[in-house]
Amino acid sequence: MLQFENRINIANTLDKYITSLSEPIFFDIETTGLHHKYSYLYMIGVLYQHNDSWTLRQWFASKPTDEAIILTAFIDFLKPNSHLIHYNGNSFDIPYLKSRCAFHGIDTKYLNDIKSMDLYRLIKPYQKMLNLDKLTQKSAEQFVGINRRDQFSGKELIDVYKEYLQSGHQQLLEQLLLHNQEDVQNLSELLSLRSYPFFFDGHYTIANVDFTTDTLVINLKLETPIVRPLTYSNEIYTLSLGTDIATITVPLYHGTLKHFYNNHKDYYYLPTEDKAIHKSVATYVDKEHRIPATFDNCYQKMAGTFIPQYEQVIKPAFSTNHKSKILYFSYPNLNFADIKEWLPYVNHLLQR
Repeated sequence: MLQFENRINIANTLDKYITSLSEPIFFDIETTGLHHKYSYLYMIGVLYQHNDSWTLRQWFASKPTDEAIILTAFIDFLKPNSHLIHYNGNSFDIPYLKSRCAFHGIDTKYLNDIKSMDLYRLIKPYQKMLNLDKLTQKSAEQFVGINRRDQFSGKELIDVYKEYLQSGHQQLLEQLLLHNQEDVQNLSELLSLRSYPFFFDGHYTIANVDFTTDTLVINLKLETPIVRPLTYSNEIYTLSLGTDIATITVPLYHGTLKHFYNNHKDYYYLPTEDKAIHKSVATYVDKEHRIPATFDNCYQKMAGTFIPQYEQVIKPAFSTNHKSKILYFSYPNLNFADIKEWLPYVNHLLQR
């Protein structure tokens, strides 16, 4: 087995993304295939803090029989409070390591219960919003503006490794080490992708709320800067996400909508007046002018200006029909001047 160590300069901005993590360790593995039964591990790279600086350590199998030595070295390196950070490691790296440890009879110790953060799963819910066709690590790196020196894929490096085993050429070893180094080191920059979950989980304050004739405009101040600004639209709002501010623009609805009652069996519908009234009141209405209410006609109508919502966050809720997925509330229902009243509405929009 060969072991390599280098000090690595990491951007100071990393601190805000790892403050909640004890003993953070970025890591990645290199294997001769995807299936643990028909391949083996030939390198593990870790990036960890040591004496107030970041150190890259790589364990490399100079021959296939070094796999058990590498695994043991990695397991011994881990601490009870280590926090692994990886890309798609929950699905591949960690299960692969456990399987190969089991094959060699190596006690996985802390690996079984270790804390872990999978950056792949972190950004997967935002793939459409981030306009990412693929969710490979290289795609994520390109999104945040990382330019790699290494041009090989993990699959291509399998042949490079096999060639190295035969020739022992230093240049091939350097190519292998570089690929793993950039895989691991770039994870520290990809950690900035946490800025998106931070935002959507409510790490913002409302700066102001304003109205135009046809739109509601809500400006937010972000607690954590966004790694890359973006614009996103759905059926209710448009979000313009800047570095440290965000603007939500919501089209207003002008016209007449209906407030539907849930318990239609307790109501009568008045066809002439096109509304439903409770049976306790309907007893005073001529039977010829009333019929039992249904889901479709158990409503009261209201004309005005309305703001869309996904759920009945602001009541009473209005809609075009009782099956509508988009609900509305009347514009005067919230105090325009009291910013705090708008927070539940903003939260529910961004958490969908």
